[in-house]
Formats: sequence, C-alpha cells, structure tokens
Amino acid sequence: MEAGTRPYGNNLGAASTIYPKYLPRSGTVVSLAEKINECFYRSLNGDIIDTTSKEMRALVAYTTWLGKDFHKDPKLKGSRGIDAPHFIDRAADPAKGEKTYDELCARCHGKDGKGQFTEDVLKDITKQQGGIATADDLYYYPPLWGDKSYNAIATLYRVGKLAGFIKHNMPYPLTYKNSVLTDEQAWDIAAYINSRERPEKDHSKDYSINISKKPYDFPFAPYADSYSQQQHKFGPFTDMPSAMKAH
Repeated sequence: MEAGTRPYGNNLGAASTIYPKYLPRSGTVVSLAEKINECFYRSLNGDIIDTTSKEMRALVAYTTWLGKDFHKDPKLKGSRGIDAPHFIDRAADPAKGEKTYDELCARCHGKDGKGQFTEDVLKDITKQQGGIATADDLYYYPPLWGDKSYNAIATLYRVGKLAGFIKHNMPYPLTYKNSVLTDEQAWDIAAYINSRERPEKDHSKDYSINISKKPYDFPFAPYADSYSQQQHKFGPFTDMPSAMKAH
C-alpha cells in the first residue's frame, strides 16, 4: 500500500526502529532481515531468501530509509502495522460478511475470491521486461482465499488484523480518512474471508515457549485461558482480558 507508507495500511515506518526484536511467537530475537523473510514465508505464502542477497539488502535499506520519518515523529499516525477496529459485542459473522463482501469486495477480488489479473498491467510488464508474462505472474487485485492467497499462519489470518486492514483501506482506494465501512461490516467481512480455504503451514511451534503470549485472535489452540478456539477466532472479544489489554 503506497510502498509501505500508507497510514494503517500495514505501514512500515516503524519497522527498522524496533528490530532486532524479541518475538513471543518464535521465542527468539529476530533481525529486520529475518522479519522480512518471515513475512515472505508466512504472510505471502512464499519462500525465504538469502539474507545476504542484494534483494534482501535492498529491502532492508528501503525499510530503514522509511524509518527516518518515524525518528522525526515517534507518534507518526498509523505507522505501527494494523490496528483492529473497535470491538463489537458479538462474534464476527461469516454469513453477514459474505453478503457485504459480494456487495463491496467481489467487484475487485472476485466472488470466488481468486482476485483479478489486469491485462493492461500484463502488457506493460511484458513491454518493459522484453519477456512474456502470464496471468499467474501478477495480480492487480490479490486473491483472498484459495491456493494463491495468504496462508493460515499469516498475520491477516488473525481476524482483528484483517478487519483493521479492511476498515482502514477498503473498498480500495479509500483510506482511513474516508472510510465507509462500519466496524461490524469490517469484522464480518474479515470473518467471511478467513472462513474460506487457504494454504496450511505448521503452526505447532508458535508461542510454544509461553502460550499466554498468544494474541486474543490467534486462531489455534491451546490457550492459557478458558475461551474456546472458535471464540478466539471470531470473538466476541469484549470480555477477554487479553483482547482488552491489546486494544
């Protein structure tokens, strides 16, 4: 979203200022390059790359350069990833979310959630690179479920994270300044999207050192509290101490 600079759009402004950082999920201290690789593997359902490669050095350099603005203003609006919307007093509802998705989201991401490839972009890429691109090479609107989408250990598989991203950025190109979705709509759309099939990866070691550190919307048991896996996945979160603390 705007090369990592959009407020509340998974903004990368603070990233270089907080890594290396201890992550409760892995129980280890990770560098910025390792965090980027984690995003490749988890959120993008891809593969890690050599941390000494020119591509990784370029990504670290760019992210560090973005951090210069954060140093100037430590309270830079929307610069710490994704904030969940206000909690609602019921569980997020996939059935309600499907109706709103079909109304507002399907025109770009498809009713089948497979996203859209843009022929104009394809032709432009082919012309610039002098090669042949295929429909699998580039999505203008990314798939939201299915084997080409983010996997089940991605950050967006946490319903609060996805709801926050939707609330502040969708329907594209709206931003947090002119959002049209209600909090309930954002939660419900997120529940619908995250109820659909997607790639699976091993999560058994996540928070294995201390399960009490699991986020309130981490969708995989076991938990340190008595709330069910279903409630951790879709809520309601209003009575969860871990949720209120995070909010």
